Amino acid sequence: MKKILYLILAMALFTFVTGCSDQDDSSSQSNSSNNSSSQSYSSNSKSSSNVSSTSNSKGNKTSKPSSSTKTNPHNNATSKPPVSPSKEPSEPTVIPSEKPQEVPPETSETTPPEEPEKQANGTLYASNMYNLDNYTNIHSIDADKEVDEYAAKFALYTDGMIKNFTIIKVSMDFDTLEYKDEKQLFNLDTFDTDSVVVVRAFFDDTASNLKVTYTTDAGTVIRYLYQSGQDGSILLLEK
Repeated sequence: MKKILYLILAMALFTFVTGCSDQDDSSSQSNSSNNSSSQSYSSNSKSSSNVSSTSNSKGNKTSKPSSSTKTNPHNNATSKPPVSPSKEPSEPTVIPSEKPQEVPPETSETTPPEEPEKQANGTLYASNMYNLDNYTNIHSIDADKEVDEYAAKFALYTDGMIKNFTIIKVSMDFDTLEYKDEKQLFNLDTFDTDSVVVVRAFFDDTASNLKVTYTTDAGTVIRYLYQSGQDGSILLLEK
């Protein structure tokens, strides 16, 4: 009994398997037929498009332009611009170039500032004891024509600058008791501390015979020279 059941089941299984395989074959055949129909359709469409394109190209070749698009040779001739007569080129105007002004070269040297003018505020001194080594400008005069070893010898110097220094020979008028100018003996425009004037002269016992004048910022100064009877020193007095 079991064998019969097994046999029946085997037959049923075989029948089922066979039916499935037949269905697969039919479906594959239908798919292949569909593919072939699609390929035939695409080829037909290509051929139709080629035919249409060739017909269009032939139509273009055979078509002739209309009479309205033809150009008129007379119209083209009149459309050209008139030719103007040729003119001779004018000569360019030459403008003379201006000569550049010469600029003097700049000098690197700078002008030193001017020194302020020295003030004339010195005072004159006289001495028969002096040292000439202290001076760079030494001036010597003889107040008398005949001077010897008995004549007084002294130096005139200043402690600052004085101007218009002058030595004058004078004499006393005993009637008026006033001095008179006899002769100018010496003159310096500027008398400073670098200068010294050495004088040889005879002096009277009663009056002066030499006068000096100079100017400072305060005004004109006048002094008369005397020799002391005690020690022989030289004195500068107002009169």
